[in-house]
Amino acid sequence: MPAAVVQDTGRAVKLCGTELVDPGPRLLRAGPLSIELVDGVLRYLRFGGVEVLRAVAFLVRDENWGTLAPGRQWPHNCARRRDL
Repeated sequence: MPAAVVQDTGRAVKLCGTELVDPGPRLLRAGPLSIELVDGVLRYLRFGGVEVLRAVAFLVRDENWGTLAPGRQWPHNCARRRDL
């Protein structure tokens, strides 16, 4: 059986398995309440700058118990307000 040919891969593929760039966290605020939206997970819920909850994730599994990635951009039906 022939040996597998290893091609030169980029640093991102070696570290993360893909060349896709994560969009990074999105900060959401309402008065003294703030939370970060990171890849479909709500993280770092803070009230007045004090962290009160680390993360809330809503997982969807397929038939093989694989975790499905979020398919829609959130908030898809909410208007963005710049005055908050």
